[in-house]
Amino acid sequence: MNHFYAHVPDLKNARRLVKLLKKMEVPLKDIKLLATNKDHQEMSQLFDANLCETTDLIPSLIRGALIGGIIGLTTILIISQFYSESFVIGGGTIFGFSVLSILFGAWTSSLIGVSVTNPALKPLETALDKGEVVLQVNVTEEQEHHILRLLKLKHPDIFMQIASVKVPLCS
Repeated sequence: MNHFYAHVPDLKNARRLVKLLKKMEVPLKDIKLLATNKDHQEMSQLFDANLCETTDLIPSLIRGALIGGIIGLTTILIISQFYSESFVIGGGTIFGFSVLSILFGAWTSSLIGVSVTNPALKPLETALDKGEVVLQVNVTEEQEHHILRLLKLKHPDIFMQIASVKVPLCS
C-alpha cells in the first residue's frame, strides 16, 4: 500500500478533491485528513491519520529492536566469556536475554518514535502551519499512478505538492 500526500489551500478545494477521489472509487477509509486548524475538522466523514501515520513509530520500533538485539546478544556473550568459571550460561539463557533485549530496545525506541513527526510529513509541515489541509490517500501502486495522472490533468490548481511514500506496516 502506498500513501500519497496532497495539500490544498482551503477546505473547499479539499472537499472537491475528496469528491474526485470518491468518483475514482477510492474508499473513504483510505482518505485521511491531516489538519491543525479546527475549521478543517468539519470534514468529519474522513478519518484522522493515526499515530502510525503521523509519527516515526514503526521505523523507530524496528531500529530499537535491532539495536537492542545486537547490544543484548553482545552483552550476554561477553558476560559468558569473562564469567564462565563462576556460572554456566546455556543457550536458553542467551536466547532469553537476547529476546528481552530486543523487546526492551523496541519499547524504549517506540516511546521516542511517537514524539517524532513522520519524516514523510516534514515537507508538508509548512503547509500545515499555514492552515492548509493535507490529505493522505492510501492506494495500491497501480492506482496511484492512474489517480495522480487524472488528478493532475483535471485539477492541477489544487495540488501544490505530492509526496509518495511506501509504508507497509501502517495500512
